Amino acid sequence: MASGMLTAIVTTAKTPAEAPLVSQTSPACAAATRAGSPAPDERRSRDVTHRRGEGSRRFVCVSGADEIDLDRHVYGVATAPMTLVEYGDFECPYCGAAALVLRTLIDGSDGRVRLVFRHFPLFTVHPFALTAALAAEASGERFWAMHDLLFAHQHRLTDNDLNGYGQRIGAREVVGEAAQRFRPAVEADYASGGDAGVRGTPTLFVDGRLYNGRVELKELRSTLGLSSRLRKSVGG
Repeated sequence: MASGMLTAIVTTAKTPAEAPLVSQTSPACAAATRAGSPAPDERRSRDVTHRRGEGSRRFVCVSGADEIDLDRHVYGVATAPMTLVEYGDFECPYCGAAALVLRTLIDGSDGRVRLVFRHFPLFTVHPFALTAALAAEASGERFWAMHDLLFAHQHRLTDNDLNGYGQRIGAREVVGEAAQRFRPAVEADYASGGDAGVRGTPTLFVDGRLYNGRVELKELRSTLGLSSRLRKSVGG
């Protein structure tokens, strides 16, 4: 993702009315590229200079930044044998609806599945998605608390709102210049999504394989092989 483009998006205030519309009949928010904007794979090729794996974790280096762990935001047991990766956008209503489903899935997996969240802000259609992603990153160890607040208040994501959420969870400054140093992390997530062919949100991968089903608890449990075990646990 071009740094100049990110700077322009972050520093230029927009209102929801100024953003292009996206169809709400689709089960996911689709990426829309404005005329003259480089395609996602063109953006990532400029910025991502190195990537490597270490065990079950993935790392990348982005120009001008330290090595970034793509699996830094983990919900659930860190050593769970199965990994569900979500590419999400805090302003996407479908991601908002998926948040509770995914939390419930992980909580009921008996430690067998972990959730990894990666940023994929659709900045051409969601004017506050990028600053929300930066605020979440700036929240540090309180990422998941901020994650939950952002999805619970998707229609209130201005800088003032984000500052308020930061204060509520005890995070330091989460907007403005204080958040800019977290841009490489968001860029790395976005670039990895481009590598994987992500074009909308939410996009899920189960142990590296694209999940094409509905983001519904029953279907996800079945795909992950959790249904029978959960029924046995409930039945004693």
